[in-house]
Amino acid sequence: MGKPNLFKRIVAKCGLSFVVKTIILLVLVILLITFILLRNCEDFCEFYSQTFVQFYTIVFGHISSFFPFSLFEIFAIGTILYSIAWIVFFIVNTKKLGIKRSYHMIMRLGIILLTIFVVYQGTAGINYSRGPVDVPQHKELIEDPKDYKIITDKFSDDFNYCASQLQFNEAGSVVKPYSTDVLISNIEMEYEKFESKYLYKYSPRAKPLYLTGWFYRMASISGVTFVPVGEANFNSLNNDSYLPFTVAHELAHTKGAMPEEDANLVAAYICLNSEDPYIRYSGYDSTFWSLESLVMATNNDDDLNDFYNRLDDNIYRNNNYEYDYWKEHATFEKIADKINDWYLKFNNDEGTTSYSDNIDTTETETEFKINSYSRFQALYMWMYFDKN
Repeated sequence: MGKPNLFKRIVAKCGLSFVVKTIILLVLVILLITFILLRNCEDFCEFYSQTFVQFYTIVFGHISSFFPFSLFEIFAIGTILYSIAWIVFFIVNTKKLGIKRSYHMIMRLGIILLTIFVVYQGTAGINYSRGPVDVPQHKELIEDPKDYKIITDKFSDDFNYCASQLQFNEAGSVVKPYSTDVLISNIEMEYEKFESKYLYKYSPRAKPLYLTGWFYRMASISGVTFVPVGEANFNSLNNDSYLPFTVAHELAHTKGAMPEEDANLVAAYICLNSEDPYIRYSGYDSTFWSLESLVMATNNDDDLNDFYNRLDDNIYRNNNYEYDYWKEHATFEKIADKINDWYLKFNNDEGTTSYSDNIDTTETETEFKINSYSRFQALYMWMYFDKN
C-alpha cells in the first residue's frame, strides 16, 4: 500500500479545519495584493469601476435603500461588539488551553478581516485610482486681475440672496427649511440634472447616522460612505447649513468619485448650480472663501475690504456658529484626522490635505498673483464665463 499524498498527510497532521482556513487566508491575501497592484493601472480602474463596481453598487444600493436605517451603523456597532467578545473569549480560551490551542480563533479573525479588506479594495479602493471627475471648469486665467472683483461680486450677491431666503436661529445657525427626507430627494434630483459620463446614474438613498452620530461629531466627521453595502451616510448632528453639501459629497462617493477632492468638487457643482436657495447656500458655505484669493490678486485693499463687508451679517453669524460648534465637540478630531490621513494615503489619495481647495499663488512684498485656479475657483469661473 502506497504512502498517502502530501495533502492527506498535512490534513492528518494539522486537521482539515486548519488546512481549509489556511487555503482561504492565502486566497484572500492573493486577492488583496492583486487589487492593490491593479490600482496602478488607471485604464483598468476606469473599466472595472464602470462595469463591476457600478453593477455592484446598483445591486447593494437597492438592498441597503430598502432598509430605513443605516446598515453601516449596524455593521460598525456589530464590529465593536464582536471585537470585545473575541478578546474576552480569546483570553479565557488561552488561559484554559494555552496559546497553541487558540490558533483557530486567530485564523477566523484573520479571515473576517481580510474578507472586509478585499471587498473594500475591490469596490471603493479601485475607484481611488480613476481619472479626474468630469465636472466642468474654466482654467484659463483672465488677462486683467482687476476683473476678479467684478466676478466675485456676482457670487457674493447671490450668496446674500440665498441667505435672505433662509431663517437663522438665535445662535446664528441656518434653519433647515424642510425635512431631511425632502432634502435627500432634492439632492437626488440635482444629480439627475448633471450629465456626467464619470458618475454612476444610480443614487442610493442617503441615510442619517443616529446611533453613532455623537461619536462622529467628536471626531469632526460629517459623513461616511461605505461602498461594500452601497450606502451614503451623513451625521444626524451635522449643521443645517452644511447638510446639503455633505449629502451631495457622500452620494458622490457611491457614484464612483472616491477621492475626497473629486467628491468635494462634485458636491460643489451639485449645490452651487441648484435653484434651491438652501442647497445653493450650502454650496457657498462650503466653497465661497476660495474666491478670497482672487480678490487678493487685484492687489487693492479696498477691493478686499469690500469683499468682506459685502456679505450679509447672517452669513458671518452662521460661520461663527459652525466653527464654535465643531470646536466644542472635537474631542477626537486629531486622532480621527491621523487615521483618515493614513487611510487616504494607503488608497493613493493625497491624505487629508485633499479635503482643502489647494490654491496656487505667488506672493511678494508688492504683488499677490494667481498662478492657476484651484478646483473650486475653476468651477466658479466656469459658472461665470461658460455656464449659459
